[in-house]
Parts: sequence; C-alpha cells; structure tokens
Amino acid sequence: AGESFAGVVRHLTDLSVEGEAEEMTTTPGRPDAVRLMTVHAAKGLEARVVFLADPTDTDPHGPRFSVDRDGSGARGHFLVWKWSGDHGRIEIAQPKNWEAREMRERAFDAAERTRLLYVASTRARETVIVSVRRGAKNQGWKGPWAPLGPMLTRELPDAAAAAGSMRRILPAGALEREREASRHARHARRTLAETPSYQTATVTALTHAAFAAREGEGADRPFAPGTGRGMSWGSALHRLLEASMRDPALDLRAFAVNVLAEEDRPADDLDAALAAVEGVRRSALWTRALASRQCLVEVPFSLTEPMADEDTKMLVSGAIDLVFEEEDGWTLVDYKSDTIADNFDALVAFYRPQIARYRDVWRALTGRPTRAGLFFLHDGRTDWLPG
Repeated sequence: AGESFAGVVRHLTDLSVEGEAEEMTTTPGRPDAVRLMTVHAAKGLEARVVFLADPTDTDPHGPRFSVDRDGSGARGHFLVWKWSGDHGRIEIAQPKNWEAREMRERAFDAAERTRLLYVASTRARETVIVSVRRGAKNQGWKGPWAPLGPMLTRELPDAAAAAGSMRRILPAGALEREREASRHARHARRTLAETPSYQTATVTALTHAAFAAREGEGADRPFAPGTGRGMSWGSALHRLLEASMRDPALDLRAFAVNVLAEEDRPADDLDAALAAVEGVRRSALWTRALASRQCLVEVPFSLTEPMADEDTKMLVSGAIDLVFEEEDGWTLVDYKSDTIADNFDALVAFYRPQIARYRDVWRALTGRPTRAGLFFLHDGRTDWLPG
C-alpha cells in the first residue's frame, strides 16, 4: 500500500496484538516452482496457473462435532462414533440436543465451504484447472469443487493432442524471407498497439479549441489584457467558494490566508479575495442554493463522446462549480473570475459553449430539467443560457 517501513512494523504489531497475524515468510516464493498447499494457506496468494485438486474425502458424511460460537468463548460438543464399512459410521453416543446442534453445524459448514470455494477459485491470475467428477448414472457433479462444475465449459486436451510437432528446419535461402515477414508482422503489431482506442480532453480545452477553430488560430481571446490576475487567482477563489458552501460556519479569513499561500498568491490579495467571495455569498443565487433540496460543489464528471472516427471515442472530463436541486429541476452555475473591462459580451460568447456542455451532461445524468448560467465574480453579473 506504499507505507513506510515504520508503518509496516506498526501494522504488524497491531495484527499480533489482535491475534490476526498469520504465518508468513520474508523470502518470496520461487516463480519457477509448483507449490502444494491447502486452501486456508493460499489466502492472499496468487499464481498464474492454479490447480484445484480433488483429494476425495472418505470420511462419513455429516458433522461429528458442534461448536458454540456465540462470542462468549468456544465450547465443543462431540459425537462418539465408529466406522461402519469404508464410508459409513455408527453413532455410539451424542451430546444433548444433538439434532439442533447438528443442523447449526451443517449450516456453518455450508457457509465455510462457500468461503473456501471463493478463495480457491480466485487465486489464479490467468488459468485455473479444476478437478471434478460426475456421479454414478450422471447424478451431478461430485467432489469439493462440485459447484464449479456447471461453469466448466472446456476439458483438458488429450496428451496426444497436446504433443508438440516436429521442429521445422528452414533452408538457408528461406531465412531472410522469414526475417522480413517477422519484421512486417512486428511493425503491424506495434502500429496497432500505438493506435489509441480513445482520446481524453477537458471541457475547458474543448472550449478553447472551438474558439480557435471559429475565430482563427491566432485570434485574441476576450480576456482583459494587463488586468487579469492569472489562473492561480481563479483557482484560489474557486477553493474559497467550495469550502464556504460546504461549511457556512468556516473561518473564511483564516482559510483564505492558507489558500492564497498554497496558490503562491501575495498576501495583499486577501481583502480582494474575501470581497469577491462575500459578493457571491450575498447574492440571491447563493441563498437559493443553501435552501435547496440538495446542493453540490465541484462535481467531477467523465463521459465518452463519439468522434468523427467511429472507431475512436473521446473521454471528456470536467468539474461543475455549483449545482443545486429545486422543485422544478436543477440549477447549474459556473464561476468566472475574469476581469471585466468592456469585454463582457465577448466573455459570454467564449464561455457559453462550455456551460452548455455542462448543462447537457447534467441533463443526461439526472433526466431532469437543468438551467445553467455563468456567474462573474468581478461584478456579480450572471448570464443564463436560453432554454
């Protein structure tokens, strides 16, 4: 789990105190050896190939003892019996209320067999080979792995079928042709392996790409030059708004000091950051969110979208700043920390495709009407998408 050495020692100490530590070794097992063990000893281990052998238990059927497991200390009740033939038994003496105890023990044994069956059948990383057998006159599967019988669709091949063929010795003249064919096959496999089965993108990146495609690669974006505070400013404000919504009683000033330091913002930004957040908290939108049925902040999402190449899909991810549910549906809000200086309409045109995609995602996820809008922290203005 990536713990330090001291952490591992503490963990082992706790296990020894609790009495749950099992025997272990500091020497890893050899990978080129066959290990023979019971199912209990195999707990926690894995191997590429696992054989589940059938030891064919010849003990008489039915419990021969019962254990009280009520938590007040184990107490055993033993049946006295003797063999009768190869597979039967004759009871000589039994504990008091043996019928009820036997029934409880049968239920416990059945549950324990299920647990061991799960452990045994999940030890293999690649292949598990199960030893099962049919009863007389096709009476169903027999043996300790009988429940796995119906799931076994393939039998082991006959030894003759598995035998290798004679080695083919190539003539000297064919060697170069074989090498060239191998190079072509290797190149084809590598080309296939290097072809992505899906691509990834964020909603923000798609928004910027759409703007470049619409306005031209070198077109100026609508951010106010010389007055913006950079990405770290927006990140700090988003963190403050998220924390404030999660805990309205938060000491926002103390929290803001730490956030600004983590974002490498100057301490002089503190008052401006608090003013921006208080502007949102005083808004009617914030009041509605606090009073809503449920309110979520910084909601991450990922979904696949088809691309022009039908064989490839795009995994689109993003995070929604604020979404809350009211009687008539959901309201989705995306905060924008841009400085506004005669560029409001251009900012709205730039960001609307992003918030529209958020809205479409949320409608698809919830199946409910969703209203979406942009909230500009600079002056508290909002822009709601039509429809």
